[in-house]
Order: sequence, then C-alpha cells, then structure tokens
Amino acid sequence: MASSTKTKAADRFAALQKRDQAVRHDIEAAARLRAEKMAKLRALRLAKEAEEAAEQKKQAEAKADAAAAKADAAIARKAPKASKAVAAKDAKPAAVKAATVKTDAPKRSRARAAAPAPH
Repeated sequence: MASSTKTKAADRFAALQKRDQAVRHDIEAAARLRAEKMAKLRALRLAKEAEEAAEQKKQAEAKADAAAAKADAAIARKAPKASKAVAAKDAKPAAVKAATVKTDAPKRSRARAAAPAPH
C-alpha cells in the first residue's frame, strides 16, 4: 500500500511539473512574440523618422536655393542701376574727387591744431 501511495504522489508531482513547464513555455513564447513585435514597430518608426528628416532637409535646401535665386535675381536687377551710378561717379573730374576724399587724420579744433602738443 505504501508503494502505491508513493507512485500516485510521484505521478501527480510529475504531472504538475509538466503543466508548470508548459505554462512557462507559453509565457516565454508570448514574451518573445511581444519583443519581436516591438522591435519591428521600433524599426518602422525609426525608418519613418529618418524619411521625414530627409524630406525636411530637402525642403530646407529647396527654400535656401529659392531664397538664393531670389537674391541673385534682385541683385541682377539692381546691378545695371548701380553700374550707371558708378560710371557717373567716375565721370567727375579728378580735382573734385581729390577734394571729396576724406583724410585719416583725426579732426582737431582750430585752437589745438595751432598749438603744439605739450610733451
């Protein structure tokens, strides 16, 4: 009788261990599937962010190119006017140019210019 009780207890224990092992296996499989799904979603999100960043960079470059082209066009429109003004300034006589040139000497009052420096 004692041996049959031991066998029944051993069988129940073995069955419990088998069920526990099956449950652990199911839990691990579900965790693995969740981790794979999260990794896939993360990869998709990163790819989308990289694509959006590249698109924003293209748009910024396009805006910069458009602004540069607009500035170049504005300069090109103003350039003929500026060259005419430069040509008109160059047409002044040399004596008038010499009279209008500023000197690098600092301005002094008449009294200081007449008196020597007290060193």
